[in-house]
Amino acid sequence: MLLFSPLFAPAQNMNDVYEYNRTELLGTARYMSTAGTMSNVGADLSAIGDNPAGASYFLTNRISFTPDFFNIQNTTDYNGKKTLGNDRGIFHGLFYTNQLGVVLPFISETNKWNKISIGFNYNKTKNYFNNVETEGQASGMQSMQDYFLAHADGVPTSDLDLYNNETIEDVYDWLGENYGSYAQHAFLAYQSFMIDPLTTDPSNNQYVGNGTYSAPLYHRVKWKTEGKKFNSDVFIAGEYNNKIAAGFTLSMHGMERKERRNIIESGYDAGSKLQAAEYTTTLKTDASGFGIKMGLIYKVNKQVKLSFAFHSPVWWEINESTTESIQTEILDVDDLDGDGNTTEILSFAVEPNVVNTYEPYKFVTPSKIIVGFSAIMGKSGFISADYSYSDWSQIHFTDMSESGSAQDYFDYLNKQVQDTYTAVHRIRVGGEFKVEDWFLRAGYLMQTSPYKNLKDNVTDALSFGLGYDFGKFEVDFALVNSNEKYNRQLFPVGLTETYQINQRTNHYALTLRMNF
Repeated sequence: MLLFSPLFAPAQNMNDVYEYNRTELLGTARYMSTAGTMSNVGADLSAIGDNPAGASYFLTNRISFTPDFFNIQNTTDYNGKKTLGNDRGIFHGLFYTNQLGVVLPFISETNKWNKISIGFNYNKTKNYFNNVETEGQASGMQSMQDYFLAHADGVPTSDLDLYNNETIEDVYDWLGENYGSYAQHAFLAYQSFMIDPLTTDPSNNQYVGNGTYSAPLYHRVKWKTEGKKFNSDVFIAGEYNNKIAAGFTLSMHGMERKERRNIIESGYDAGSKLQAAEYTTTLKTDASGFGIKMGLIYKVNKQVKLSFAFHSPVWWEINESTTESIQTEILDVDDLDGDGNTTEILSFAVEPNVVNTYEPYKFVTPSKIIVGFSAIMGKSGFISADYSYSDWSQIHFTDMSESGSAQDYFDYLNKQVQDTYTAVHRIRVGGEFKVEDWFLRAGYLMQTSPYKNLKDNVTDALSFGLGYDFGKFEVDFALVNSNEKYNRQLFPVGLTETYQINQRTNHYALTLRMNF
């Protein structure tokens, strides 16, 4: 295992800014089935994650547990070629813990602070299990070798050669320690004959690609992810004089994510030395963070509530590790195998058995403001709506290493974030209607695109649910159908083509609530 702080860290790009900051409508079944609009109604453990003041409306001790399962279908668009992906099986996520929490209210009939509640809630905020495939022709004359050439320039050829008793792992490891990941990329491309030195001088540090093509190249991409993002909230809330409620939450965040990406490139000219290339990389991310939440709910009268909540930025510490490999098909014009045949195709695979472990860095996600309104219809139900604002352009990276050597690159990324992302607006509307011991629920969510130049990348969701009250025991079920559009870039430099993903997800949740 190797420890280093590279100039070009693989997970530090705009793709992962989106991945690390995105969330889903997850939580208790009651919360999900009303599209999350219970932030100003309160008395729900997941709603406390939006506005902690809602904890003050619990009348009894409560514990709730929510398993969930899901299915996903992706449609991708790569320069006009659409690909329908396989469903992610409905039973894949069966009984994944979506939410688990407990709240303890203390009620006083003599104190003006008539209710005080404390509690804990675990809530998953993002499910990373997904499998995306796309293919199509590039829109311009870009190739995978352009990415590797961008990283190779400046690295001496003498450091990319294999000498006596050296292995692929030895040199790849050494390059990581002494240069960083950009030199490792140069090594993969050089040893697989994707690129050649400009001159035969051992001190040469410029390179040329071996691929020639007279038309845009064809790409096949497979992107597989798994893992989750979650909150663990400790909260306290109180209601003053039966009129105004206030709450505070200390929120501990966690992320466990794995990604495997495979890109195959073909379509080179018949006489091109490079005939095809395949690059595979894996990324493992483990992260922890913290933030605070504060909220107020004001009872205008018995029927109307107004709410306000503020979520601080989340300060993350990101730990990443990667592996990578490259395979090429080379037209043997230089008779590399010495058999005299210069028209055959040779296959080369450079697969270092090395895990690159990077120095942790700080990643700060933006603050959020939520305002809401609810109309309470006595014991018959409620209608609720809220609006939230969060400025994604405020996301930023900070180097945590003692040397601070990567900060210049992080500053470059921060500028990219400002140029790529914008403020996100979200509107949610939902309600609940009670018929005897049954509850009927529905909701709608719409969120604007976080991209400055991709306004059509809107996320929306429809939710439905049922509940039944057995007295001290309640059961709720929710179905959420969401549609999310987002873009991914093949590489941050060189081959910068993008493809769009339209992800349709059905989430099913079952909450078991017990009052005691």
